[in-house]
Amino acid sequence: MLDKIIKDNIVLEKFSENNIIHLGVAKRFKEDPVIKKFFSEWEQITRLSINDDTNTFYSYVIFDEIRPIGICTIAFNSDDICVFSQGFLSEFRGMGYAKIVRDLVKENLFNQGVRIIKGYIKKDNMSSIKSITKTNENIIEVPGTDLLEVQYTQDRKR
Repeated sequence: MLDKIIKDNIVLEKFSENNIIHLGVAKRFKEDPVIKKFFSEWEQITRLSINDDTNTFYSYVIFDEIRPIGICTIAFNSDDICVFSQGFLSEFRGMGYAKIVRDLVKENLFNQGVRIIKGYIKKDNMSSIKSITKTNENIIEVPGTDLLEVQYTQDRKR
């Protein structure tokens, strides 16, 4: 994965604990009651990614040009399968960024040889479910959990 992924006005910068803007975004997420659970998962992956020399975990801060708008993670289960998640600051939710970032990450990962990208959504996260279903993606229940899974493959969506 790259330290920076750019397309049009969207920029994903690999999280750095030495970057004051990144730390400020993290602080705002930590205080956001809507996505506290997601943030704690992002924080765990970020801790792993900072000291990861196996190239398994990646945490990014998402920018719209120079304005920080969200965070995302990519965790590789194998060389060609990964799990992607994203979250946005409250004032940027519902503005179409989820699809834009999802498409950017999918394109980048597929170009690197990833075959399958999985995403997990809590069953009560109606805004994420709406974002996924707007693009006619299939969402399946994960048995025994409160999660839904969406899976993207390079040749087709499933």
